[in-house]
Parts: sequence; C-alpha cells; structure tokens
Amino acid sequence: MHVRIIPMSLYDETFVGKCIEEIQKDFFKDYLINVSKGWYYYGKSGLEANSGDLLLFQMNNQVIASAILENVIQFTKPTIDGNTGALILDRRTIKVFPPIKKEELSLFIKKFISFNQVKQKFDVKDVDFPSLEKRMKEND
Repeated sequence: MHVRIIPMSLYDETFVGKCIEEIQKDFFKDYLINVSKGWYYYGKSGLEANSGDLLLFQMNNQVIASAILENVIQFTKPTIDGNTGALILDRRTIKVFPPIKKEELSLFIKKFISFNQVKQKFDVKDVDFPSLEKRMKEND
C-alpha cells in the first residue's frame, strides 16, 4: 500500500469561483459519491497505483479530501469532455476534513517536503497512519 497525493486545480472549470468548503461538499461528498459513483475522471495523465492505495487530494497547497483507490481505468480514446481515464474510488471511504497544510502533513509523512503538481508517492513505512487517520476524522 502507498499514499498518493493527487494535485487538483482551483482553475479547473468544475471548481472556478468555489471555495475549498464548497468543493469538499459539492464535489467530494455529493458528485463523487452520488453522481459519478466514485469515478474520478482525469484529463491528461493517469496514475500508476494499486487497489488499496490511499489517495490524498491536494488543492491550493493543502490536502482537502481522501479516498481509497479501487482501480485505475485508461480509456481507449478520450471522452467528449477530454477525459482519458478514471480513478475508481471506494465511495464509502471518501472523506473531507479541515484542510491539512504542508507543515502538518510533514508530521504524518516522513519524506513529504512540499506540494507540487506531480502525483507524489509515499511508501507505507514512511507514514504515521494512526495519526493521519485521526486527523482525517475531524469532520466525522
């Protein structure tokens, strides 16, 4: 199992004009769970990951949500919206919580240095899962 940080952009047309709290509520807790049934579509680049990996969704230099990955699907041709694939998430594991800034995240992930637009990967041995899980339950 690995922890993956998935960068997202406030400039994505889905999120323009929305604050983090609105994105957490409207996108993660509603759209991803009820509309797309856990399918997180991506445009340009996919993700080399395994079922069971913990995905941390990063926006505006902070982690705003998490989910467990079930599968990655690469489409044979882009959709009409330009999506080239999807991360299939376990809908039951999608969580939102007060955003975690880089200084705090570095307390939970030993090798974490900073956020960027690259999908970062961390080995399970470098993550303090009990503390991270406790922190991500703050909105439950």
